[in-house]
Amino acid sequence: MRVLFVSGVSVGGAARSTYELAAVLERRGHAVATLMKIDEDEATTERHKRALNATVRAGRHPIGRAALPVLERYRRSIGRRRSEVDGHPFPAWRAAQPENAFCDVVAEFRPDLVVVNSIERPAWRMIRSECARRTIPTVLYLREASGVRHLVDPPAPPDLLIANAEAHAIEARDVGFACTVVPSVVDTTRCIVTPTRERVVFVNPVPVYGVDLAFAIAQACPDIGFDFVESWPLSDDDRRTLTTRCSELGNVALIPFQQDVRDVYRPARVLLMLCTVPSRPRVVLEAQASGIPVVAVDRPGHGEVVGPGGVLVAPDAALASWVDAIRAMFDDTRHYEGLVGAATAHAVRHDALPDAVADAFEHAVAGLVTTRVDR
Repeated sequence: MRVLFVSGVSVGGAARSTYELAAVLERRGHAVATLMKIDEDEATTERHKRALNATVRAGRHPIGRAALPVLERYRRSIGRRRSEVDGHPFPAWRAAQPENAFCDVVAEFRPDLVVVNSIERPAWRMIRSECARRTIPTVLYLREASGVRHLVDPPAPPDLLIANAEAHAIEARDVGFACTVVPSVVDTTRCIVTPTRERVVFVNPVPVYGVDLAFAIAQACPDIGFDFVESWPLSDDDRRTLTTRCSELGNVALIPFQQDVRDVYRPARVLLMLCTVPSRPRVVLEAQASGIPVVAVDRPGHGEVVGPGGVLVAPDAALASWVDAIRAMFDDTRHYEGLVGAATAHAVRHDALPDAVADAFEHAVAGLVTTRVDR
């Protein structure tokens, strides 16, 4: 089959898992390609947002409707230009607005199936409409809870709905849509290190990942070293603020984005995971692959990925509970060594292996592709 993956992000866990699923499928004989958003092109994104708002406003007034064709052509031209990304065994493109580059990519690649994730609602509706016009089946891959909003108000369901976590699938089912769970691919062979087990590692120091709580925990544990590792791109202002806060505490190091993920986990004794929304963060499995236990906030999806290889703390727990959980990782050797073994075993269970995930994906989409080829 020929599968085109379209993603509204090109950095972070969702993008890496998309690339890794594509690589496994390519290795298994499928033709794959990816089209992702250039996250750092903020100027083009803002220009497109203004054009979209103008189009919506024009559509609300009889006089403005006459200008809709011109406005729509202009909006669809913004961020359409795509560039090829090197280093992948398949065609990989990026564009400032991937939905505007979509038609050109479809014409060139001729997919049997389009799989979309982590994208804004207008972009999803546009891609879905173009696929319907070409009778190309679509899959919406829920990697974030916010993706459920694409299904309602008004409904815009795909031909197949997949979620990377049972928590997301439950939300989709609650609003009336069938949903299959296929976990994100995490190629842990690229993550494994022999950790020095000296520091607490916290990945992605941004508000939605709980950076304020992470600082509070670090402040309450001045004798323990913390690494705050950049994942999503930070603005200059955000980086300056984080650098100042780290300097004030003294036991926190701000680590820039690491191309080699092994450098993230090499100093780790424990991974701290504080994401404030339901999710299935791949960093958990990456850390566990090297026997690094996890201390995580107990939100939907987190228990699925942490399993026995870590400790869950209630979202409304007092700071003392977090401090106790971290200190136990340093002070209670028996407790820690038990979690090390459990983390390692959890990371290599069969259903977490990339080929097992690819099996599940192929099985889920098989009917869509057969129908497309027959047609």
